[in-house]
Amino acid sequence: MADRIVNGSSRSNSYKYLKGHFVVNYILSLAFIILRMCPPMCNTLFAKTEVPCALDMKEAEILLFLGVIVAFKTRSASTVQEFVTKTCMFTKVANCVLFLFHDVRISFLYMCFCGVHGILLPEPAIYDGPDHVVYITGPNWADELERSKNVAWVIEFFTTWSPACIRFSQIFSLLSNKYKLNNLRFGKVDVGRWPEVAEKFRINTSSISHQLPTIATFMNGKELCRVPLMDSKSRVPKYTFNEVNVVRDLNLNQLYLECKKKIKEPVPEKSKDI
Repeated sequence: MADRIVNGSSRSNSYKYLKGHFVVNYILSLAFIILRMCPPMCNTLFAKTEVPCALDMKEAEILLFLGVIVAFKTRSASTVQEFVTKTCMFTKVANCVLFLFHDVRISFLYMCFCGVHGILLPEPAIYDGPDHVVYITGPNWADELERSKNVAWVIEFFTTWSPACIRFSQIFSLLSNKYKLNNLRFGKVDVGRWPEVAEKFRINTSSISHQLPTIATFMNGKELCRVPLMDSKSRVPKYTFNEVNVVRDLNLNQLYLECKKKIKEPVPEKSKDI
């Protein structure tokens, strides 16, 4: 199959946080409080408690501790989507513990619902604005970059199933709007679909990998830099993918100025034979 570059398109959705994935996530996050405090469900499921339809002291303490954890863990969230996702995740973990105190069967059933939700309604990409990102396909696409002389590329190596890649897609689109030039382009390649690309660029695509996504800059097909980087022990430390970190660590401002300068440089005229 010949390699090709396909122009990306953005989808407009005014109700992005009311999509199926998020609605079910909200319901699952509030499941314990709804079942614990709303009759007749509370009278049936929590009949053995002293007050069937009210939170006891231990439950209130767990929920208070949950609020502290959420505030601490979401302080570095770079997008609203990341904040919502992390909040719901920690809330569902707390729900599992709260259900476990009352009945292990209810807790197990709740965990099954959470698992089915993650499989049938995975987290969607919700960016609904314009972008200047092209989707690159084919195992030998790097050859195409080498043929693009004097053109710098910012490439995101991603997978469609990685939550970190999904959440970063909005930031990458915004960066493409801010920094795109005729000789500075933004592209994405799905290393889940093209594992040979992941192998060539030494990107681990396992479910516990800290290399998803990986963002790299190229000039004349040669890699300039990337994030995240391996440390001296060939380990990849956890990297916070926000706009400030990516711009700083990839030197995007400097790359933008260099590419813009090349555009403004006049092309020397050919000397005429006398």
